[in-house]
Amino acid sequence: LGLWELTYEERTKDKKNKDGTITKVYDRTVVIAKKSKEGDDGASLAKQLGLKGKDATKFAEKIGGGDSIQLSKQGGDVGRIFGAVESGLTEQKKFEDKNPGKAGGPTSADCSETACRIAYPQQLFGTLVFSVQEADQTITGNNAKSVQESELRIGDIVRWAKDGNPTHFASFIFRTDDGVPEVFSKSGAKGRFEVAPINGAGSITQKYGSIYGTVQGIEKTQTGFYRP
Repeated sequence: LGLWELTYEERTKDKKNKDGTITKVYDRTVVIAKKSKEGDDGASLAKQLGLKGKDATKFAEKIGGGDSIQLSKQGGDVGRIFGAVESGLTEQKKFEDKNPGKAGGPTSADCSETACRIAYPQQLFGTLVFSVQEADQTITGNNAKSVQESELRIGDIVRWAKDGNPTHFASFIFRTDDGVPEVFSKSGAKGRFEVAPINGAGSITQKYGSIYGTVQGIEKTQTGFYRP
């Protein structure tokens, strides 16, 4: 696998005070892919994003020999999806700055809305009230393909369920050096926007497993990993 890593950088902007002085204040969070070893190239980063074939070649050519890449500026699915990740993480940080010590996150969207908007950008969800049941219907209605965890591609949906009921949805964004798949999600309508592994240490399953259960498909024959 490639040996790039994702870093999350907080950018600031200048705020002019009444007395004319300037203070640096938080502006936004950006996601940067950084080369961690010599010999990494665009092809290895494409692989960590789960891109294959023409998509992988096109992406690798676009980033060329760069060693620090802001993914939201790369166009296509990669740019669009990392744009959504940046805006979620920015919203989360602003919520935390405004509500010090308060758990949770902004009330803008829940897990199902966050994952469905990333997976189906063309679909006009309009005033649909999102719920985990609606997300299941969206996946089924669009004939999303069940894939293996090893095949995950950026934007694929990961579905958790408990006692046969859907509980949580996330978007696959990246596979680490160690081959660990990471997802972006929002834990509930009042929960956090975050990036975390699917399983294992610090993962969604470990943190919220008592509520969310495990990754499961809608049908018994499905994996719980869906390609939109």
